[in-house]
Amino acid sequence: MTEDQRKTAKKTYAAITLLAVLIITISTSPVISSLTNSVTIANFGQISPDIYAASGSAVAIQAAVNQVAALGGGDVHIPAGTFNFVNVGEPWKTVVIPTGVNIVGAPNLRDSKGQNMGWSTVLVMPYEAPSGSIFFKYMMDVSRTDNKFRFTDIKVIGWRYFNQSSTTLYYGVYVENPVYYDNAVFGLKDFRIDHNWFQDCTESAIYMLGGHSGHTSTQSISGVIDHNILSNTYGYVGAYIADNTVRYGIGLGMTQTADASHPFIWEPNVADVFGHYTNMTVFIEDNYFSKWRHSVASNEGIHYVARHNTINQSYGYGEFDGHGSYATSIAPYQVGTRAMEVYSNIFINPDETWWETPIAVLQRGGAALIYNNVLNGYDNYNYIRNDVITYQPKCRTQQTYMWDNTLNGAVLNNQDPANIHLNVEYFLRAPNQAQDGFTYTPYQYPHPLTLG
Repeated sequence: MTEDQRKTAKKTYAAITLLAVLIITISTSPVISSLTNSVTIANFGQISPDIYAASGSAVAIQAAVNQVAALGGGDVHIPAGTFNFVNVGEPWKTVVIPTGVNIVGAPNLRDSKGQNMGWSTVLVMPYEAPSGSIFFKYMMDVSRTDNKFRFTDIKVIGWRYFNQSSTTLYYGVYVENPVYYDNAVFGLKDFRIDHNWFQDCTESAIYMLGGHSGHTSTQSISGVIDHNILSNTYGYVGAYIADNTVRYGIGLGMTQTADASHPFIWEPNVADVFGHYTNMTVFIEDNYFSKWRHSVASNEGIHYVARHNTINQSYGYGEFDGHGSYATSIAPYQVGTRAMEVYSNIFINPDETWWETPIAVLQRGGAALIYNNVLNGYDNYNYIRNDVITYQPKCRTQQTYMWDNTLNGAVLNNQDPANIHLNVEYFLRAPNQAQDGFTYTPYQYPHPLTLG
């Protein structure tokens, strides 16, 4: 063997040895083995792991979440099957998830409109858990500049589905937007909650806190909730919320506090809100709602766009609701809903068991655009008034436009004629540049985040 041949043989042997070491390392490491065939190498060499939970139990999902979080974020896949979220006799467990971690159910077939034709991953509450229990809780990571997540293709079933006499209240997905973090950059941006079925998550199927600007931090709630079913089997709805056994399909920015150092976000010019993607804009599109006190309720500077949804056999207490504010203890700093854009929705067959004059939109504060909706069976298409803090300009009903709705007998009901006036606070036409100082251009549909 010549000297050149010997050198070539050494190089070949070294390469084979290195390959063998890598194969042994991968096959014997439990972490790396779980990533094999499921690691996506993105641009610039960034690794985005996919971890598969062992089952649909809260313990198994939490273990997978912790593993993905330790790797900097990625996808947690829950397998197909129907699973008890906890075992009977065990205490309730909430899966706590940092932003940056996505929860993904098993794939499902979808129809021509993008709606699921079934759910492969089903998570069940097998006993009456304590009221206020949460299935999934997202926590904002104040160290991240890209706080977002996706929650998709999961069916969640609460206890009332099995026992209609239950009066307990549960959350499906609860998102906590932390406050009072100085010099931190955080905010929930570009989240997506889609193609889920929240059955009898009676307190709220989706509940999102937030709205503070903080000292020097940037905070937001913006993203898309699309192609979900949010439904209840049964519930009581009355004037006093404490007595209700169903509350919000989607609750946005509902229960934080504010003070002089931590004010709420508020865009002063409505022309920069309508038709714009703001830091506080949440799109709610192509969902199905049934049997809620409010299908959507908002507060604290939120701007939401509700479009192409179907509300069927709900309780008519105000399907889409925009709060002013009742928080008199923080009145100098409080803000209500910034704006609602409610268009191209179908409101049908209201359940009048508890409320005999069903309301499509309950506007108690903020601005609104209400157009191109179809109503059948409703008495009021907008029940308009001011909430308690009528002296707070940011809590009052204002700059509301209504046009081109198919009402089938529904009427505008102004409950505060001393403070809310036609052609001053509300208008029965579309906005236009000459009269209102701005024109309105509807958004792209469907939302760009749903096209990935």
